[in-house]
Amino acid sequence: MNEAESSGVLAALGDLSPELVCLTTEGLGAELPDQGVSATLAEVADWRWRLAPFDVVIVTPDLDAAVLMSVDEFALVGGSREWLEKALGKSISQARDEFRSYAHDMSSASRHLIGLADRYR
Repeated sequence: MNEAESSGVLAALGDLSPELVCLTTEGLGAELPDQGVSATLAEVADWRWRLAPFDVVIVTPDLDAAVLMSVDEFALVGGSREWLEKALGKSISQARDEFRSYAHDMSSASRHLIGLADRYR
């Protein structure tokens, strides 16, 4: 997912809720207290870069939509079909095909991606 696509997904999350729940996917120790925060869309980018290079999950408080942003430069996005297509700016079929192609291109570095792409055909 490129920067423009990533921004579009985050903007679509912000359209659903003024506050988002942001979590790291790994415990980073007590010295980093911002591993889970409630943030506005405007605050998300700063929060994310403070915790780079770790994967993060950003969800609406009601859990209607979510995105996992990976350090491997991909994102997994979940929500209703209508919201997903708006957030991604493309059909779900096209997004799945693009992810499958990305997974094959990255197979030597991230072998698990092919299995993930195959699971969500």
